[in-house]
Amino acid sequence: MKRTAAGHRAGRSWFKIAAVFIAGAIFALAIGGLATVVFHDHFINAATQADPPENPSPAASKSIVVLGDSFASGEGARGFWADSGSCHRSWQTYAYM
Repeated sequence: MKRTAAGHRAGRSWFKIAAVFIAGAIFALAIGGLATVVFHDHFINAATQADPPENPSPAASKSIVVLGDSFASGEGARGFWADSGSCHRSWQTYAYM
């Protein structure tokens, strides 16, 4: 079976289409991976790397933990973190007794 010039060109065009598709897929995966790393570093790590609060009563013999949404939001505290927006997160929202 003889190949014609048109048939030979058609085979090459499929190869070019496949190569462009594969290159596009690799590029999309690379961009997706980069976006994942940036998102994780910017949002996830930033939210989990807060400094622990200082203990205002280090000489106390016992410590208790108080849990609750209203208390933990920081309402009534004297100072708030600047990036807390309308949530009013505060470094002073931990109960010490």
